[in-house]
Amino acid sequence: MQWSSLYWEAHVRVPGTIDFYGSTLVGIPVLRAGFNDRLGFVTTNNAPDLDDVVTLTVDPSKADHYLFDGGSRPLRRREATVQVRHDDGSMRDERRTFWSTHIGPVIHRSGDRIFTVLSTRLDAFQYFEGFYDLSKARNLDEWNTAMRRNLVPTSNFTYADADGNILYYWNARIPVRADGRDYRLDVEAKSGADLWTRMHSIDDFPRLMNPPGGYVQNANNPPQFVSLRDPIEMSAFPQQFERGALGLRPQLALDLLEQKPSYSVDDVIDLKYSTRMLLAERVKRDVVDAVRSSADASQDANTGADILEAWDDRVSAGSRGAVLFQRFWDLYSDAVRPPFGTPWQETSPTTTPSGIADRAAAVRHLEAAVRAVRDQYGSPSVAWGEVHRFRAGTLDIPGDGATGTYGTFRVMTFAAGDDPRVRVAGHLPGRDAPVGFGDGWVLLVDFSKPGEAWSVLAYGQTTKLDSPHSSDQLQLFADHKLRRAWYSEADIKANLRREYRPQ
Repeated sequence: MQWSSLYWEAHVRVPGTIDFYGSTLVGIPVLRAGFNDRLGFVTTNNAPDLDDVVTLTVDPSKADHYLFDGGSRPLRRREATVQVRHDDGSMRDERRTFWSTHIGPVIHRSGDRIFTVLSTRLDAFQYFEGFYDLSKARNLDEWNTAMRRNLVPTSNFTYADADGNILYYWNARIPVRADGRDYRLDVEAKSGADLWTRMHSIDDFPRLMNPPGGYVQNANNPPQFVSLRDPIEMSAFPQQFERGALGLRPQLALDLLEQKPSYSVDDVIDLKYSTRMLLAERVKRDVVDAVRSSADASQDANTGADILEAWDDRVSAGSRGAVLFQRFWDLYSDAVRPPFGTPWQETSPTTTPSGIADRAAAVRHLEAAVRAVRDQYGSPSVAWGEVHRFRAGTLDIPGDGATGTYGTFRVMTFAAGDDPRVRVAGHLPGRDAPVGFGDGWVLLVDFSKPGEAWSVLAYGQTTKLDSPHSSDQLQLFADHKLRRAWYSEADIKANLRREYRPQ
């Protein structure tokens, strides 16, 4: 997430009602991920189709009317005053007219057509209640009962509990659409028979509970490969349910999970902070070989190949070659579409894409990358952590991690600051909120000892830069560590810094 989104850690306890530790955003009255002493859950992004554009026929005999169910219906008109920012920066109130149909808001009108939106997300007004119900659950049955209310319109859910259950849900508020109709563009509606009228039950969706392979994971990937050992057979589900290629980041997650039969808490922390870049493992060898086999390769291209060959294929703070490779790939992939020699294939979901599609272009763009990195940083082999920094208060720490599209699980994107040679995640002078994108809040829960947890909130628990809590977790984050997340009353009392009761 954007670090400026400012996730906060919180523990909400109302005796006899709720006792849940997790995270939220300012203005959201519930915790949307976390744990109690019996279970925990978290969400990742999915891509359900929640909206349909519906085309209605204009009534030629009546202004602002449309034909439906054999009759004429009026458009609904609403006037509202909105603030509009103008090019000169000023804000001025302006009156605007908004139109809607009995189906939904109007988004476009032509001479003979009205385009309106039928959306399940517009009806999801109990979104927060859905998370609140989930956080009160004490066992799998109660949690599933809350999920079946289908109040949360999107997201993959992963779940674990102290009874040893693990579960993955692809969740959405999806209408039961008519077979044989193409809903990717607008759908013509002349009567109620042309519109869907009910929603899919959550029991209709892809899910994986207690699979024989022993794990579920999700890194915003479609449901098919939540587990490499127990793939979900998607032919059993409607075509409107999410499908698609398995990205490099979830491929790396699966590879990490397949390394050992079981993992300790320390092992899991090591996995979370892995700085491997899967993209480099897939294409670097081809790039180097292209340079070595080219009779026209320049000295700069050969220098680049030397640097890449010596690089550890990681985005650790000390990695030399990562900055050069990132610059090369950005140049090459922007010019060569598709960039891979072998695209992603469903039959080889965790070994493709791979290779490069254009060897000559790779040589040219590596040469260009060497020159660009040398000009900007003084050396084409500059260390990743010299360019990428974690900053907060007096802390100025070498950073690690890269954008997930490169196939990293240590996801970090650093923002440009005043110095063109440095990119930053954290606090910059004159900014109210931290900059950067990627890992922010990390939570690990061990349900073999219910309620035992560790976490870190990279950018701190406050935006007040004069508070020690604006920077007291960034060093842990940079050092690949977590701190205990005190859950029990005894642990809280033993580690209490201050206690107060609002009046």
